[in-house]
Amino acid sequence: MKKADLITRVQRQLGRESKTKGETAFLGFFSEYLRRLEIEHDEKYDFYYLTPYLPQIIGDAFEDFRTNEADWATGFRIGYESETGYYVPNLMQIGDGDNVFRSIVITNLGILFREITEMNHVEGAITSYLNAEMATLQLFVDKFLRLVYRKGLNDLVIKTGGGGMNGRFGDVDLRCFITAGRVMFTFARQADKTETSVSFIAEDGDPNAYSAGIQSAFAPLSECMAMIDEVIANWPNGGGEQAKQFASSDSVMIDVMAAMKQAS
Repeated sequence: MKKADLITRVQRQLGRESKTKGETAFLGFFSEYLRRLEIEHDEKYDFYYLTPYLPQIIGDAFEDFRTNEADWATGFRIGYESETGYYVPNLMQIGDGDNVFRSIVITNLGILFREITEMNHVEGAITSYLNAEMATLQLFVDKFLRLVYRKGLNDLVIKTGGGGMNGRFGDVDLRCFITAGRVMFTFARQADKTETSVSFIAEDGDPNAYSAGIQSAFAPLSECMAMIDEVIANWPNGGGEQAKQFASSDSVMIDVMAAMKQAS
């Protein structure tokens, strides 16, 4: 599919009823973005197809949608933010905004461009590309599960039976809160009076925690990975030393309950 073909299909989609909030604003921007996009091969030859590069093009376009201050672009962005009630998310970096909304937007983009191109594989290509950082972070969570959770931490969680736990490993605080069959782990580090953190949730009845998933990330990917690695590197081998370094804490329960109350 060449650039002219894609513009035609996007404009055709604009003539249909939008299925998600912000869709019309982004497609209006994207159509103009494509029109302005200079592709030398597309001008000189008739065999240059954009489809293999669509994930990168959409990623570039959405970042331009988020940051472009030109008059022609800001109107689309204002319309998007007014309709969705959110700022345009940063799809290229986790930890910069609402990760739940970011995930929803990526999913919707995959579905939208599958319909626009009428190519089923496009959906998976787009979502895989834009979710690459989150997939990498999940690998680090799984590494933590192998080297820490299944090497003594799960036993400590079971013995506690509920409530909060915490410990310091290197310069990273590991916090845990167990309630209603769920275990939430948070890795946090203090820097210049601010805190960066990443959290994931597992089921407390599963010693392997295969279903564990990322809950939130308030740090760039590199910082999230570094905090997880710091805990892994400093996790003790013996069960007695593990229990000394990671123990029950009422302060964790207070912090979690306060966050839940603020979010409700």
